[in-house]
Amino acid sequence: MKRPVHIFAALGFTSMVGQVLLTIRPEAIEVGANGFNSVAAQILSYSYRGLVGTYDAGVNGVRLQVVMPPHRHLRPGESVVLHLPRERLCLLPAI
Repeated sequence: MKRPVHIFAALGFTSMVGQVLLTIRPEAIEVGANGFNSVAAQILSYSYRGLVGTYDAGVNGVRLQVVMPPHRHLRPGESVVLHLPRERLCLLPAI
């Protein structure tokens, strides 16, 4: 049975083995709650990049970059829930 990976203290990044770096590609982050690994965020900015829109989202003082198709438009200041799929997360030892 697989155990769910929770966002470590809402992106505080402390695990049972010490400090870790949680990484995920911007295009892997999904907007909308989807079970585990969902965090509340606020849209900070938006940039149109042709085939994609790039958003900066704030989560507890951490800035995440989110890439989505341009037809989905979120406004700066808007509150959203971000889902970080477990299979797309990578944990690295903090240096």
